[in-house]
Amino acid sequence: MSALVADDLTPLLTLSSSTASALTSIAVAYIQSSFSLPPATAACKELISSMSLGVSHQVLSGCVRALAKLLAESAKRGHSGQFFRRALAPFALPEPVVKAVEAVYLESRQLIFETVPSESTSTRQYADFSYRLDVAVNTRAISNTAAVAYTLRVDTADGGTVEFQSDAAMVRRMKEEVERAIEEEKGTHSQRFQRYMN
Repeated sequence: MSALVADDLTPLLTLSSSTASALTSIAVAYIQSSFSLPPATAACKELISSMSLGVSHQVLSGCVRALAKLLAESAKRGHSGQFFRRALAPFALPEPVVKAVEAVYLESRQLIFETVPSESTSTRQYADFSYRLDVAVNTRAISNTAAVAYTLRVDTADGGTVEFQSDAAMVRRMKEEVERAIEEEKGTHSQRFQRYMN
């Protein structure tokens, strides 16, 4: 789990158990809406106005996203209340807040499980990756100039193929993004989250 997600749960440190329960219910509705942000934002604004909270709706929306990820991952793994509590433990939330969030999770666990698509159906599974470097050295319009283009091919487990062209700058950017993702997975918050979820 990224540091951003971990930080997004910090509003729960200062909220009452009833507000935490309401916020967790919004997170469940957010999951049901296929993780579309506008409904969650509107619900957060309504929560702020009805309870006179000293927190912006952007901060609460971030908390909803973080809770939704936690709820969805726990439900997908079939975690009991005890394991769900372990996932919350690194955030050092007050006990009444933990109880409130856990109660909503246990009440909505089956609904969340049925709503969140399984990994096998939500996205294509990677099978193989290859590339081809094409160099045009002469055309009618250009001579004595090399035009370089990469053709990237991704094969999926279902037998499909996605092929697209890119220049060297985009290939470098893709490399940087992949390296950033690998580093993120090695981060402290990600490791801590994985330890508590397993």
